[in-house]
Amino acid sequence: MSVQSEVSTPMTLRSETWPDEKESDAISDNQPAAVPPRMQFVKVAISIVLLVGVVALVGMFYGVSEVVDDVRALSVAALSAVLFALLANALAAVLRFKIIATEIEYPITVRRAVAAVSAGSLAGAFFFRLPDN
Repeated sequence: MSVQSEVSTPMTLRSETWPDEKESDAISDNQPAAVPPRMQFVKVAISIVLLVGVVALVGMFYGVSEVVDDVRALSVAALSAVLFALLANALAAVLRFKIIATEIEYPITVRRAVAAVSAGSLAGAFFFRLPDN
């Protein structure tokens, strides 16, 4: 087969060997990930260390009492609206990513879409919010 015929082959013909979305979801749902308990512990430990580190940095730069006063100044309705908007934005981004991946015939599970969007958000936050110093 020449390069020209490979390039001019319609996308649907080239991707016939890929499992469709139903098969991909069935494969990933029926086969639980065999993560060893030690690896799960390492993941949880890393998450806890990062959370404690962020809380320590916020406390160091802004002062814990100042942050607590600012949170107390917000009404329950305002705080709920902000949290709901953040959650809705994150879920919409995951849905957009999943739809786009499916449209280009690369089915992806919701769990992997959440991981990809979260990693992208963290990388963007780190890259674009670096201090100018």
